[in-house]
Amino acid sequence: TLPELIFHKRSERSASLTPLLDFLFAASRLNVYNGGVNFERVLEALLGEFDCRHIRYAAIGGFALGVLGYPRTTIDLDFLVHKDDLNKVHDLLTNLGYQRVVHTENVSQYRHDDDAWGSIDLIHAFRKTSLAMLARVKSYPVFGEKRTVKAVDPEDVIGLKVQAMVNDPDRRPQELADIERLMDLYGSKLDWKRIQEYYDVFGLGAEAKQLRKRFRRVH
Repeated sequence: TLPELIFHKRSERSASLTPLLDFLFAASRLNVYNGGVNFERVLEALLGEFDCRHIRYAAIGGFALGVLGYPRTTIDLDFLVHKDDLNKVHDLLTNLGYQRVVHTENVSQYRHDDDAWGSIDLIHAFRKTSLAMLARVKSYPVFGEKRTVKAVDPEDVIGLKVQAMVNDPDRRPQELADIERLMDLYGSKLDWKRIQEYYDVFGLGAEAKQLRKRFRRVH
């Protein structure tokens, strides 16, 4: 079920490691640095290798927001990765100089001694909901269409954000703002049934219905 998509226990991951940390996608395309991290260089090193190694992944968090048309700032990158491909990702990241500093059933986190390479958080996809998200990923052009990146659907970004704000109520204002921005961008194009199901899991069905009334007819 969705509440177990990321982790069983909230203590497994601090609020700073929730799966929806933000990424300034627009800045990365211009090779702008954020907090010393060269996101374009990092992504150039990762994306081609993900494809060559047949790694099943999807961008989530702020990077996905940027790909979907809503750029925001961040300090690292987040990916949803199929559990059977985690060893491939581990080999790739360690070859690039990253060290794994967190590893549980549900999440992994990698840090680099060189601040320009930043940190990378992985969410392990092995439950029904997260595997379905991976099955729906689409490819989007980045870096002036030199590369493509796979990202989850806007509905699934919304579902992850619902979980994030339930797990950490202090995040609710920002997560809700992101959700409403995506709904405003996609409106009638969204699968509102899927969104309703995500909200229902967390007992927030009435809130989803109100949002649907506000945004369903947009576009």
